[in-house]
Amino acid sequence: MTSPAGQPTTTPSTSPRGQDQFEGALEKTIQLLQTKDDTSRFAGLALLRSLLDNHAPLRNDAARISRCWTAISPKFLDRLLRSRETEKKSRDEAESMRSLAISVIHTFTLLLPDEARDSRRYLSRSAGLVAAIPFSSPASTEQILQTLLTFTTRVAGAEALLHVSDLSPLLKVAQQQPLVSDVVKFAFINGLQNVSEKSPQKTEEVISQLQQVFLGHDAVPFFDMLTALLPFPLGEVEPCPTWLGLITMHIRDGILIRPSFKTRQSITFLSSALLETYPHLFPSLLFQPLEASKSADQKPFSYLFINLLLFEIRSTFPEIHEKLASPEYATLSRRLAAAFSIVATFIAFLIRSVDTDEDTEAIPLELTPDLLLKLRRNMAETMSLTIEFLRDRWDGAVSGAAGLDPSARQPSDTPLSLTWESQDSDIYHDDLILYAVRALSLWLREDDSESLRNEAAGITDVLVGLFTGRAEGEPEKPENHFQSPVTVALEGTVETEAGIEAFEDAGAWKILWTEIKAIVLPRTKAEKATQTAKALYGTGMVRVLLTVAQSHFPGKTKEEWMDVLAATEGLSELESGLPLPLVHLYASWLELAMQLYNNASLRNKERHRHCQVRIAAVVESIISRYKDDPRADEIIEIASDIIRV
Repeated sequence: MTSPAGQPTTTPSTSPRGQDQFEGALEKTIQLLQTKDDTSRFAGLALLRSLLDNHAPLRNDAARISRCWTAISPKFLDRLLRSRETEKKSRDEAESMRSLAISVIHTFTLLLPDEARDSRRYLSRSAGLVAAIPFSSPASTEQILQTLLTFTTRVAGAEALLHVSDLSPLLKVAQQQPLVSDVVKFAFINGLQNVSEKSPQKTEEVISQLQQVFLGHDAVPFFDMLTALLPFPLGEVEPCPTWLGLITMHIRDGILIRPSFKTRQSITFLSSALLETYPHLFPSLLFQPLEASKSADQKPFSYLFINLLLFEIRSTFPEIHEKLASPEYATLSRRLAAAFSIVATFIAFLIRSVDTDEDTEAIPLELTPDLLLKLRRNMAETMSLTIEFLRDRWDGAVSGAAGLDPSARQPSDTPLSLTWESQDSDIYHDDLILYAVRALSLWLREDDSESLRNEAAGITDVLVGLFTGRAEGEPEKPENHFQSPVTVALEGTVETEAGIEAFEDAGAWKILWTEIKAIVLPRTKAEKATQTAKALYGTGMVRVLLTVAQSHFPGKTKEEWMDVLAATEGLSELESGLPLPLVHLYASWLELAMQLYNNASLRNKERHRHCQVRIAAVVESIISRYKDDPRADEIIEIASDIIRV
């Protein structure tokens, strides 16, 4: 900018005179803030806000910002926040005092350096800000929530907020103020990192108050808020937290009143998150019958809920492939993954309710036989469509197009002419694929439908591909979540001739045996460290191989399978103190080895006779060591069968 004479001009804030005036005003403001007179302090606070609003250099000067903040009396700020209408003070005056304090704290929230944001002088304002919410204007309330949100993004600030004795003023505006959800979420996630004895009580208090706020209104924001807090444990304590039971009632009520799509989606996400966070507590709360909910005219909740989820899955499959490469797929995939997660948990719950023995308390069910039959038909239809979906999804990812016959697929080392994959995650990292396989695997193993198992045999190559957990040429990953559910699925498919044929055609024996061998005969520290964790599904893999081995006539054991028997040469007496699941795996492996020996040709039997002797010695030691352990009954039964053979 130039003057008429062509000389440059300066703005008041940058001219020497303007700078002197600013310095004088700043010093005067600090003097007013440091006096003992509240009227002077109020004037100083008003001047300070004006300076901060109108002078960018001050806002960018960390040293001066810290000096100004230190000059403000914390007790004076708290008194301003507590300002209320009285006989001597009008409503407008009280509002002016509160809004000034809120505005100043909000401004410093944005300007203070990080170390100052963790100071008590700053964080101790939490209680006053929360208490001021009911008396503040919408604009001031917005500033309070923004300030509290900034507090809770840091551990110290989140802990300070959770230490406020009464959070009800904050929680009561949750329905009108979406920011409350974020404040609560970050308060729990960051504030409960250092769990104390009071954490469960604070959780109970907050969630119970939120329930009261949303009671009788749209519960979707509340469900979404709670889902955002999970799977972070909100105080996993025994007995079951009261709030968990109340949440279950809200979920049941939401399903029984014919919910909208938005409500169904919200309930699905929340139920799935709760099942993952509280796997031992929540399934019985969700699926067991409630006396208060019994009605002659109403079908049981579990029946309605699972059928609703099955319908959602079936009705969504037709559109999922066309949206695979679109931004919508992420939400669609997450919703179906949550639905499959709930269905898988329900199947496991059904299994436990049926498989109870004399020593186990029976799990009550609210499903009559006719409802179970209807549910089984719907489940079978859904699983059949799931098999089709997995086939098409795999073909699209591996061959470049869905629905291709195996003979038309390109070799794995040939670049795909067409990429048909999700933008966010490939098939090996798609939660929808993982949870679909989990639900399908449980159903295949537990339901004896030969037609469905034969149908599933057609995706054995898909299951084996997912079991490896990587595309061709990729390095092996340290953890593969597909291995356990794929093993369970194969336990079901190999019960049929078609399943065994597909298993052998896919080269699955070598893949499973390689994994088993790494568990029972670990060669590296990494393999040794994961032995116990992998023992359970390792036993499942052995069961799959045993079923395949038993399907062959004596003398027809394949030569490449004999490595299972040969590997026992290096096995000596088991170490003492091994976890029982690992001992069970070793016993199952020896049972498989003996089955292969008995089915081997005479030439192979002669070559491996010394292995038979070694197996017998190890089995005898297992019986001797565990025969008096009531927890090892199944292990002793397997070992005894080996000796008898």
